[in-house]
Amino acid sequence: MPDTSARNEYPDGKPVFLTYSRQEAATALSISVRQLDKYVSTGELAKVKLNRRVVFLPEDLKAFLKAKRLLNGVQQEVCRG
Repeated sequence: MPDTSARNEYPDGKPVFLTYSRQEAATALSISVRQLDKYVSTGELAKVKLNRRVVFLPEDLKAFLKAKRLLNGVQQEVCRG
């Protein structure tokens, strides 16, 4: 199997993206861009500013979902330690 780590590609040749645009992040979370912006403004979802663009890291989207997880109808506390 060829080493693709230096080329930022998956083994199938597709590029690996390290960030999501606002629209891509909203789509990944199955929410609207407006709702995404609300989560950002309340501090529930982290963003990254690259020049004038706002982008989102995949690990921040995953952490956001974990923080919103419900088990038996009760929101779970997220351990940060």
